[in-house]
Amino acid sequence: IGGTPLGVGTRAFAVSPDGTTLVFVGQSAGTTRLYLRPLGGAAITELAGTEGAYAPFFSPDGGSVGFFSGSRLKRTALQGGATVTLADLVLPYGGLWLADGRILVASNEGGALVAVASSGGAVVRIAEFTGVRLTFPEPLAGRDAIMMSSPEGRIAMVSITSGRVRLIGMRGLVSPDSVTAESELLSGTHPKYVTPGHLLYHSADGAVMAVAFDPASARVLSAPAPVLSGVRVESIWGAGQLLVTRDGTLIYARGENGRLTSLVWRDGKGGVDTVRAFGRADYGDLDLSADGARILIRICPTRGGCAYQTLDLGGGVQSAFATEPDGWWDRDRVFKWMAALHATLVYPPDNLSMADTMRGIAVLDVARDGGVLYATGDTLHAGTAAGLLARLRAPSLGFRVPEANAWGHQLRPGGEWVAYTAGLQEVGDWRVYLARTRTPFERWRVSPGSGEEPVWSPAGDLVYREGTRWMRVTPPSAPGGRPGPATFMFSGPYLNVLGRSHDIAPDGRSLLVAGPEQTTTNQLVMVTNWAARL
Repeated sequence: IGGTPLGVGTRAFAVSPDGTTLVFVGQSAGTTRLYLRPLGGAAITELAGTEGAYAPFFSPDGGSVGFFSGSRLKRTALQGGATVTLADLVLPYGGLWLADGRILVASNEGGALVAVASSGGAVVRIAEFTGVRLTFPEPLAGRDAIMMSSPEGRIAMVSITSGRVRLIGMRGLVSPDSVTAESELLSGTHPKYVTPGHLLYHSADGAVMAVAFDPASARVLSAPAPVLSGVRVESIWGAGQLLVTRDGTLIYARGENGRLTSLVWRDGKGGVDTVRAFGRADYGDLDLSADGARILIRICPTRGGCAYQTLDLGGGVQSAFATEPDGWWDRDRVFKWMAALHATLVYPPDNLSMADTMRGIAVLDVARDGGVLYATGDTLHAGTAAGLLARLRAPSLGFRVPEANAWGHQLRPGGEWVAYTAGLQEVGDWRVYLARTRTPFERWRVSPGSGEEPVWSPAGDLVYREGTRWMRVTPPSAPGGRPGPATFMFSGPYLNVLGRSHDIAPDGRSLLVAGPEQTTTNQLVMVTNWAARL
């Protein structure tokens, strides 16, 4: 709830350490703001200077509140005073104000843990996460460590001094690179430690789970048990709209499990049709086949690990995919980049053992007309797919883009244009770029504000998402021209999953991921002395 950079839900309220004051995110006049309410009273006060606020958290003394607006970390005092910007960050998801005056933030879309002084200043990196994204830092009593979680449901303990990451398992802490089975891990999102000795978290099916937990040894002391249902859980990262105060009072927002989503088609006239053959699930990164008949999509079941599946839209058949693709796939081939081999493996979707190897070549995209975009080192090339299995030979002339963090490349049919997403470091957000693959090599930023996940429409226009808005750009008609302005297409409560969250069919319909219809509430439930019942 709130104006997160990518439209992903976060916890929308916080309670002061002494349990007397509630601060929550409210919507007004087309934006969000923070509002204050004493838990013992009914008066509600708007906190000035908090436009665009999301994910609030209290200072240890309860006199100030930290929050985010866009990609900026800010603070404001409850008893008046100006709102202060502390730092510009990259895609932050959750903050925690420590007793030593530092504010910890899950930055870079869960890729790093950073610290900022509560008075402002430099952003100090504590940990950089590899192989996992961790968000929403939560305190852990009596330790120089915090808890965080991944969208796949891994609950981690992260040292705030060394940055070391260990996963909380059923028999103790586990190094991320030594996990042999998901069943040995505690599985859930947005953990919270409750005094005197329980750990709460949200399961994939939306239940609030509890285990007896010793923070000193970080050991789970009981089997997980459901203790509450009907709590709103947000999509993607699994943020729960729930907290427990130090005196054991439970506060939560009722609602659906936002991780259970639907696939929908949206046509050019605004009509929406649900893909009913496959029902609701925790859908992720998706890719529509060139003929529009199948979807390759990442699905996280309520039990077990996440995996890619293929959905046959005509027959309503769901089948497992051999491995996670990286680059491109079609009916007969998967192209997967293997960094250790510095090569791309090419293999049938159901048989990795038949892989062919293209050394020194990374396939980035294949257009619907068979054109291929691939990289040799940091040089990009646009060619044809005819020579793929014979190990493509790079043409004499390639091109480069200056952004080191470019991703989501999309080659336009005809091979003249490539669109991609890259970060704009100074504002901590994604932007969409368009580059010509031939001489004269030209490049433009085509999203005036934030933007990501460009795809090409059948008409040849570039379509990208800006939060919950979809925009269209027309590429130049000739060398030396300029792209047309970004124009609004439509908006809606369609989710922004990790990876690609939308695609366009050959008939022009948009494939989208739809979350629960109810996205806001005007009620919070409070239960005193709840923790004593655990």
